[in-house]
Amino acid sequence: MLSIQLSPNEILYCISSDGKIDRIGTHGIPDGSIDGQIEVLQKLFQRENATQQQEDVPVQLLLDTDRVCLLPSERYRADEAATLISLQSQEETVVSATQAGITAVMAINTKLYNILKKLFGSRIALSHPLLTAATEPDPQKAQIEIANTRNFIHVTLWNNGLQFAETFPRTPGNLLFTVGYLKQTHPSTHFRIRVTGHDAEEERHRLSRYFRKTDTVRVPKISKKVCDDTSMNHHFIHIIRNLHENH
Repeated sequence: MLSIQLSPNEILYCISSDGKIDRIGTHGIPDGSIDGQIEVLQKLFQRENATQQQEDVPVQLLLDTDRVCLLPSERYRADEAATLISLQSQEETVVSATQAGITAVMAINTKLYNILKKLFGSRIALSHPLLTAATEPDPQKAQIEIANTRNFIHVTLWNNGLQFAETFPRTPGNLLFTVGYLKQTHPSTHFRIRVTGHDAEEERHRLSRYFRKTDTVRVPKISKKVCDDTSMNHHFIHIIRNLHENH
């Protein structure tokens, strides 16, 4: 399986087989442009195709964007998807597979999406870091989870079920404001705050100055042949969790 996390300024990828990670890597996109993303995707496709020689390998694509809306799957209607997100010029909506009764509707650049379909065809299964966090398998515990990428923070709140799920541009101000707001709106609940992803330990330390119960999510052990950098392992945790290796 090829798993890709597509962010504005970088593309993370993970090759796995038989439930084990074979290789992980990252490509920066300095200008953050659509053309830059397309160029990196084309290079990744050519290299991995030459390596695997398998046209039927599934491709999981996580769109790291704040242009996302989660809704109960029974409420999703294809003809209403565009009304859930204010589409910009040259954008269209795409939808994830259902996870735990939740569907993610996302906006994506049309040119980029056409290239993705050309490269990977029907092998693509779309998802989103917020959807991965929102389908945490224990919905009864009181918990706020912050899933970090370089560009965004994906925040979910659990208290006898999913109560809140939003994505914001990643800034220290947004992080503290959002967590503070959630603590104020649920003052009688003792939440544990968990942080995953990029700079997880640094963000946990910052939050611990204001909130007592904070921790980071355990990072699965990855062979040093794949990556011996623990901080990089944290960076890939959204892809790893989407592969169900961290549950």
